[in-house]
Amino acid sequence: MVGGTEFSRDGSTIYASLIETLGRPTAPLLYVLDSDNLTVRDRILIPDRLTGKMVSDAAGSRLYALS
Repeated sequence: MVGGTEFSRDGSTIYASLIETLGRPTAPLLYVLDSDNLTVRDRILIPDRLTGKMVSDAAGSRLYALS
């Protein structure tokens, strides 16, 4: 798998964009997950696949990633 992940500042949320390298291609999605049980809270369609590290700003209000 290729992609990126980042935890929220309080550690309660995981933001993940993971791409399976095997099988058929899927739409690029950013998943918003609970960190304690990995429940998917939201799926956000993004314009491009993320292939590298994800980081957030100091306030935790923005995510930055490589595509």
